Amino acid sequence: MKIIGVGDLVCDLYYQDGKMIGVDGGKSFANIVVNLADQFPTYIWGACGLDFYGDIALKSLEELGVETKYIIRYPVSTRLFHIDYEKRKTTKKDFKTNEKTWYPISLTSPKIEDILEKEDVLILDSFSHPNLSIFKSTSCKKMVDLGYFKELDSMSDEEIYELFKTPIAVLNMNERVEKYLLHRFHKIDFLNVQLFIITYGKKGAKFMWNDNSLFLPLIHQEKEIDTNGLGDLFFSQFIAYYLKHDRVTEEGLKKTFEEATKKTSFLASKIGARGHLHALYRDQEK
Repeated sequence: MKIIGVGDLVCDLYYQDGKMIGVDGGKSFANIVVNLADQFPTYIWGACGLDFYGDIALKSLEELGVETKYIIRYPVSTRLFHIDYEKRKTTKKDFKTNEKTWYPISLTSPKIEDILEKEDVLILDSFSHPNLSIFKSTSCKKMVDLGYFKELDSMSDEEIYELFKTPIAVLNMNERVEKYLLHRFHKIDFLNVQLFIITYGKKGAKFMWNDNSLFLPLIHQEKEIDTNGLGDLFFSQFIAYYLKHDRVTEEGLKKTFEEATKKTSFLASKIGARGHLHALYRDQEK
């Protein structure tokens, strides 16, 4: 079994008090994969630019044990996310990039269907057009992180019902997406999900599996310096739990939740979505 994250790579550039303090690889699907790399064989299938930031995007994966042989490099600029912290007290994101999530050149070599086996695990962080095609055309286990409903909003009700007929092993969504689905459909029980997680920020998270439901509140919270990557790290812990156990249990979820909140609390004390794994890289282009 191998875990494959799907999508194109970006770099996060971090600023503090108006000054550049470092750079690291980013994107939710990639963050989830690096958080699993010490427990499973992990890969990324996607692309990045043939530039300094593309080098960083690859290096940030390889140094953490992620295989990058399925990443294609194109003679374009790697997309950048500029993240500015104001006086270390609040996190303010300023995404100075276009809205495209994939590079303009389609990925055809190798085709992901040629490298995926039935026992493999696919990590997706959106239902963008390329991701949607892969989601529908593959039969391996699927782990999906939904932080936005933009793609769902462009679909008809029938298309969404059809979309969620495809089995999802673990689905993680936030309160914003849950509210959207409830407002639109007045229910969410039509989703074909084995373990369904809904996060509510500092309030806690809800877990649904089979006919069971469990809400776990956040009890202790450390002071947060940076919230980037917290949801990705949290979700990765439940992917690992699901893959390591024959069945989901309330006891197992409670234990994993406790471990996940400890890890995310530690990450929140660092700067960077991967601050618990390594330090930021120096930006040689500043």
